Amino acid sequence: MSIPISKSLSLKIKGLSFFNALLVVLLHAYTGNSPESSDSTALIIEKFFSIGLCGVGVPYFFVVSGYFLAHQYDNQVPYSQLVKKRLSSLMKPYCYWCIIYTLTYIAFTIYGNHLAGRPLHDNTCLVLPLTSWQNPFRIFGFDMFLFPADGPLWYVRNLMLLVLISPFLFAILKRKLTSVLFLVIALFFYLSHFMIQRPLWQFFQTGFSFKGLLFFSLGIYLKRYPIQVTDNHKKTVWLSAILCLLWFALAWPYSLFGKEISFIMLHLSFIVGCAALWCLYDLFPMRDKMESMRVLGYSFFIFASHYAILNMLFCQKACNLLKRYLLDNDFLIYVLRFSVTSAISISFAFVLDRYLPKLYKALTGNR
Repeated sequence: MSIPISKSLSLKIKGLSFFNALLVVLLHAYTGNSPESSDSTALIIEKFFSIGLCGVGVPYFFVVSGYFLAHQYDNQVPYSQLVKKRLSSLMKPYCYWCIIYTLTYIAFTIYGNHLAGRPLHDNTCLVLPLTSWQNPFRIFGFDMFLFPADGPLWYVRNLMLLVLISPFLFAILKRKLTSVLFLVIALFFYLSHFMIQRPLWQFFQTGFSFKGLLFFSLGIYLKRYPIQVTDNHKKTVWLSAILCLLWFALAWPYSLFGKEISFIMLHLSFIVGCAALWCLYDLFPMRDKMESMRVLGYSFFIFASHYAILNMLFCQKACNLLKRYLLDNDFLIYVLRFSVTSAISISFAFVLDRYLPKLYKALTGNR
């Protein structure tokens, strides 16, 4: 039987998970439709948040997942039980959400393609004809070069692969020296995979992700070799982490050394960002009150549901109508895309959790 982690650490991870789920929503709120040559203040702000800062969200989830798995494994939970539990808590909701997305978001996209005269499979994971035998496999993400029907859940697919190879990771991360060497190698692949040509690039981005491998392994490392910071040095650590995060996030688009260095700076910022958020959380003035809120438990539901809500409610046609008749401001539409989507996703989670708890637990793996 696994020894539970401390209540304070559990609440901290829960609070940060909710915050990082919102960061993923904000990441997808950025459309990237503005010309790259545009240097408007609004575009700079959008890119700073959605590309510079929000990229921390998924790495954080990989770190936490690696930490929890190592905690259970090191407390003598059998590997077979770890896999069985995650098949239930990860893969079942993964399949449910892929089906939901197929019946809602993909169906909506196909209908929109039909009205616009585009090929029916545009902007979906499907191929023509729609009745092709390949499409069920594509919907559930068996093609590792593509996103599953619920695109953001590539993270869950990748996480399950990491769980399956975790005995290898546990073995190589057993000693501190080999752990550091492995993390350095994983960091090299993570920072250099932009040099890989497509379609292999996509495979190592969201199939078997180098990002996932690095941050999941980092979570295992931090569980086995926690970094101790004395009270006297805490302020220095969190201030340094925040300044580094802001510097990286601000500097990467303006790198004078080309796209390669810019890419490396951006991805280094995600490592710094995880540390900065971890430190910042302790300074949040209403932390104790916030941790008692039930809404903090909705992070997985937000993560899984938001993309369909966002892209159905704020499709290109809807955004064009907004700009024409109500709100001719790209930045305000960006804010609406984030705030309205987050509010609706949280509301759905609340209603299901309260009135259909069995359904809610099925969709979230009993979280």
